Amino acid sequence: MDQARFVQLLESVLAPDTARVKAATATLRKDYYTSPQSLAALLQILTSHDSPQLRQLAATQARSLVPKHWSSVPDDHKAQIRTHILQSTLNEQTSIVRHAAARVISAIAKIDLEDGQWADLPALMQHAATSDSPQEREVSTYILFAILESMGDSFMHRFRELFALFDSTIHDPQSVEVRINTMLALSKMGMLLDADNDEESLEAFQKAIPGMVAILKQAIEAGDEDRTMQGFEVFQTLLECDPRLLSVHFRDLVQFMIQLASEKSLEKEPRSQALNFLISCIMYRKLKFQGLRVGEQLTEKALEILAESPDDSEDDDGFSLTLLVLSLLSVMASSLPPSQIIVPLLRIFKSYSMSPVTRLRQAGIGALGTCAEGAPEFLDTQLKELNPIILQLLDDPDIKVRESAVGGTKLLAEHLSETMGKEHQKYISILVKDLNRAMEDLEGADAKVNMNIVVHCCTSIDSLVDGLEADDIQQYIFGIVPHLSRLFSHPELKIKSAAIGAVGSIAECAKDGFLPYFEQTMNSLSEFVHIKESDDELDLRAMTIDAMGNMATAVGPEAFKRYVQPLMESTEEGLHLDNTRLKETVYMFWGTLAKVYGADFKPFLSGAVQALFKCLEEEDEAVDVELGAEAADLVGQEVFIAGKKIKVVDSSGPEETDSLDGLDDMDDDEDDSDWDDLAGISSIMEEQEVALEAMADLMSHTKGEYLPYLAKSIEMILPMVDNSYEAVRRAAIGTLYRAYASLWQLQDESMQKWQPGLPLRVEPSDDVMKLGAVVMKRTLDMWAEEDDRMTHVSLIPAHSDAIANAANTNLFLNLDYFSDLQVRNLEALVLTGIFSGVILEIDRSLADTLKLCGPAIVSGEKAVTKTAEILLSILKKKHACQIEDEESSEDEDVPQEYSEDDWYIIDSAMDVVTTLAAAIGERFAPLWKHLEKPILQYASSSESIQRSAAVGTIADAIRGMGQAVTPFTASILKVLLHRMSDEDPLTKSNAAFAIGLLVENSDKSSDIKRAYNHILTKLEPLLQTQESRQLDNAAGCISRMIMKHPENIPLTEVLPALVGLLPLKEDYEENTPIFSMIVKLYSAGENTIVGLTPRLLPVLAHVMASPEDQLTDETRTQLTQLVKYVHHNQPTSLQQYPFLLEVAKS
Repeated sequence: MDQARFVQLLESVLAPDTARVKAATATLRKDYYTSPQSLAALLQILTSHDSPQLRQLAATQARSLVPKHWSSVPDDHKAQIRTHILQSTLNEQTSIVRHAAARVISAIAKIDLEDGQWADLPALMQHAATSDSPQEREVSTYILFAILESMGDSFMHRFRELFALFDSTIHDPQSVEVRINTMLALSKMGMLLDADNDEESLEAFQKAIPGMVAILKQAIEAGDEDRTMQGFEVFQTLLECDPRLLSVHFRDLVQFMIQLASEKSLEKEPRSQALNFLISCIMYRKLKFQGLRVGEQLTEKALEILAESPDDSEDDDGFSLTLLVLSLLSVMASSLPPSQIIVPLLRIFKSYSMSPVTRLRQAGIGALGTCAEGAPEFLDTQLKELNPIILQLLDDPDIKVRESAVGGTKLLAEHLSETMGKEHQKYISILVKDLNRAMEDLEGADAKVNMNIVVHCCTSIDSLVDGLEADDIQQYIFGIVPHLSRLFSHPELKIKSAAIGAVGSIAECAKDGFLPYFEQTMNSLSEFVHIKESDDELDLRAMTIDAMGNMATAVGPEAFKRYVQPLMESTEEGLHLDNTRLKETVYMFWGTLAKVYGADFKPFLSGAVQALFKCLEEEDEAVDVELGAEAADLVGQEVFIAGKKIKVVDSSGPEETDSLDGLDDMDDDEDDSDWDDLAGISSIMEEQEVALEAMADLMSHTKGEYLPYLAKSIEMILPMVDNSYEAVRRAAIGTLYRAYASLWQLQDESMQKWQPGLPLRVEPSDDVMKLGAVVMKRTLDMWAEEDDRMTHVSLIPAHSDAIANAANTNLFLNLDYFSDLQVRNLEALVLTGIFSGVILEIDRSLADTLKLCGPAIVSGEKAVTKTAEILLSILKKKHACQIEDEESSEDEDVPQEYSEDDWYIIDSAMDVVTTLAAAIGERFAPLWKHLEKPILQYASSSESIQRSAAVGTIADAIRGMGQAVTPFTASILKVLLHRMSDEDPLTKSNAAFAIGLLVENSDKSSDIKRAYNHILTKLEPLLQTQESRQLDNAAGCISRMIMKHPENIPLTEVLPALVGLLPLKEDYEENTPIFSMIVKLYSAGENTIVGLTPRLLPVLAHVMASPEDQLTDETRTQLTQLVKYVHHNQPTSLQQYPFLLEVAKS
């Protein structure tokens, strides 16, 4: 081999000349790197050349060639090479070359040690690590780190020696690099450490944590950015390792990071990294973090950071502190109980909102809006007190505060629209005022801020109207719609888009009240369904189509008919324009039209279904990516990262041995390059999620017209249930259930009328039974094992104009906005909005199916038993999706505090409990024997939402079991009597309802009658208030008590009072026991009720008239007979009630 020519080619690669680099690269690949001599030549350059740049290049290339050519080097040459490379590395003066050479040594050692050669290397390095020479210590510790990185499993037998060594080197008095290298090596040991079987190593590692923290602190104080980043990366890595590694010092570590994040004198980078660490702590150690009870402290610090200088723009390397703090608050709201985040936030918000400091007022409303998604239930209970403050901020004299306020209002309205809608007059009035003020100045000094206000006023109105009724919106249409329509012609696309979205939502809310504006609006928007010159235009096109779907829902099939054909043509074209948002909107639009037109969507059904099939058949194009030594165990596999299929290739294997890719970045430390080759995240799976949901809509609404496509649809959906992307799994299982429900509803009417109990009393069709068996099998397989909590992930790219704009102009963010952006730097991702979507979807789908279709879905072998086992694991918080780590899995009792996302999982399981009880009837009693304990525990929780839900579940379980509840009477009655004095109105109301059902169904008469006086005493206060339907449920309870044991009720006192409460205003379901009791007493000739006839007749006239849903058909029949009975015995008594007289004569 021509050595001089070889060196010249390597030097050409370093030249700032693209043509020379390409030519030299091609020659090296073709003529040199295929030969084992190239490895020897590179090692010679590494150990002897004068140029550090060339030495580094030689090292990086040699490392990739070692696996291919080292075995071809003669043994006597190997010994010489080992000596030379080791000595030259120990003497190397350039740090980056030392590191590159150390990795070559580790690559050789990996092969040699496995072959029983170079056995003295570890001992040599351990000895060198104690040398008097700082440089030798630096090199040896880095080589040990590199060896642990590449072949750590083979070094586990040396952990005791290494821990003893590193206990010294982590405190090296002369060399920062030795300390950092030790920290890096320890992190690799932490990844490998077997805490279950090596307690000594675990204790040694835990002992090293304070020293590792000290190293990070020293790097920060020295302003050493590279070593600071290395330190943070180590602690981020350890969060993903065995939780016991950090458990002893976890509290101190969290406090240290809180202190760093809130230290204003520090540079932005360490503060940002500390915030990232805290976010990761909550994600990976949620229960441990919750147990620290630092949520209030962290909330206070987060708000202080938000309130810092407004000059917090995104830098070249990461996020603004503002964005990271909002991300932290979002994760906290989703993951921690309201007492640790929302309660302190509200206290701070009230204080900040009164402050004369603009930035404080901005920070408060920005934080409040950000937390709305994570804790909507709790915030909903506080809105009555918060509304005046929010309205005040919307009318703040400072334009920046108004900007933040409209954004915060938008986020709040997104999740609390129904409650905020009760104050719609105030909110819409001030939003229109803000909109008008901003539109007056879109070109002056505040143009950018005013533009944001216009956009966010539109989106706030868009969200707010979701909580309004058609009658509510009528008073605003005349003023708002023409006003917003003028914005359709605004040159800024984002203003057009926001205005179009708002008008679409107004239309959907107004229903046919939108008809006067429909034609003109459609004409104004028609041009936007064809634009396609840029991604921004395609996004506007998507928003327009979505708004038109809302208008179709509003005005109905006849008015919208002439627009269907051109819109179908536009949407079909949209599928070929390579814009994810447009594709998803097209699928949703087709589902909307199917809802509007039902079976009349048939002319377009085939084309729509085929397009959905094509989407589901599409596979991600695999991307080859080198992840470095950390991913060695994944080499050759395809992994999924946020829905993108990635093929992992060996960074040192044959596939890359001839490659010189990435040489332009040769000056970067290789430690930081493991993820740099990821090009982007595909959105194919996100499109498939929406396609599955659209398919479900087509099935449900086109009914029999979908039958020709049903079998193929099921065939397409089933593999998606096992998809690696959680959102696709969620959509797939939900669509399977909707397919089952659709097929069920196509049966003969006699088969649709299911009866409770197993074995089935009404046998469905064979097709329904077969599909049900498939759906239930996939459900049980998936339901028991699903452990991934993340189905809603917002990935935020580090380099985005949108971030800079949001961070500079707003203190609020809808972080979902960024989820569609392509990610090009995976070192800068923020994960937000975590919840267990797959489990929730299974629970909700199964509950809805049991309610609609009855017990057939669970009639298969052991289906009920397995369902109960899974429900029990969820209720006891021991399901796979609820176990965060080994520490949390050891918790025995149900904790009293939950984040709202955690509670949703348990609450949805309770929904399945109630619908299962209704479906299988008395067969539910053996299951209740096991489910009762955790549900009764929740009924005694310190949290009102848990108590009310549990008591409601008990009520429905009683109703489902019927007389089979008898053995459980004593335990249930004890809890319910206690809850009837609960401080929470809904819990009291549910308890009254439940006790009435227990009285009605239990045969344990002695226990029940003994409690009658106690029950009546508890019921009396409930009869004085309509809050949470207390009066209605108390009246129903008394009626059931009278029917079951009338002798135990003082009828002469109770009946007049009860009749005086009628008619019921809210809970019409309780009319059934009330009027059944009245009819029964009339039939028995009970004197008191007969004497109350004049007071009862106006009540009967009211409930038997409209609305008809006040009575069931059976109760209406009973009352009809009663009216006829009264008319027969007292012919003149009905003269004042023409409607009743008509009934009597019918």
